[in-house]
Amino acid sequence: MTITNTGVDAPDINIDGAAAGYQPGCFAELVLSIKPLSMLGTATPLTDASYHGYYFGGLTSIALNMRAPGSFSGNDGLGCQISGQLKPIDNRSLYQLAAAVTGPPACGGGIYGVAFQQNTDPTGQFSNSPGTYLVLIGSNDLDAGFAAVLKQ
Repeated sequence: MTITNTGVDAPDINIDGAAAGYQPGCFAELVLSIKPLSMLGTATPLTDASYHGYYFGGLTSIALNMRAPGSFSGNDGLGCQISGQLKPIDNRSLYQLAAAVTGPPACGGGIYGVAFQQNTDPTGQFSNSPGTYLVLIGSNDLDAGFAAVLKQ
């Protein structure tokens, strides 16, 4: 995964990389551009809430319980236990993601990247229903790409 900051006064962040699955032939290209950060608005306080969703591609479920001010724990359909922290970046609704992942070998150790909240369904997995969505993007200790979309 590559993260580059290409701006100065109103920085742009470009994130690109490849997300590789653990099953033969499973591969997805992941590209996200957020330009400029000032468009994200101020950070939304993270409150106690439950989020449910899927990893990129919609095949494996993930559930997280968020606790203010940004710690979370949960599990996924692979049998992984996930616990971590979201910390605001530059007082915008973009968060630094760091999580420990334990369980079977496919769990990959840790996840590091970015997260953001929005009020629209970015993938259509939730039939575009209104709500609060949490998008997590990063890589794990096995250098595999990671992306998930969850709904509160």
